[in-house]
Amino acid sequence: VQKGSPADKAGLKRGDIITTLDDDKVKDVATLRYALYKHSVGDTVTITYERDGKTESAKINLNVASE
Repeated sequence: VQKGSPADKAGLKRGDIITTLDDDKVKDVATLRYALYKHSVGDTVTITYERDGKTESAKINLNVASE
């Protein structure tokens, strides 16, 4: 997770496994990218992810990363 990125700001950490983006199931990097391409900069999406065996979710605003 890049410092200052939308994922960082939402609390995601290295090793988190994203399982859904809004209603799209994420199976691999390709399906994650496809789901992201459906949105525009400035949109807010909900992701579900797994960390340490627990399922969590976060809202992420898709904007440009800043340092």
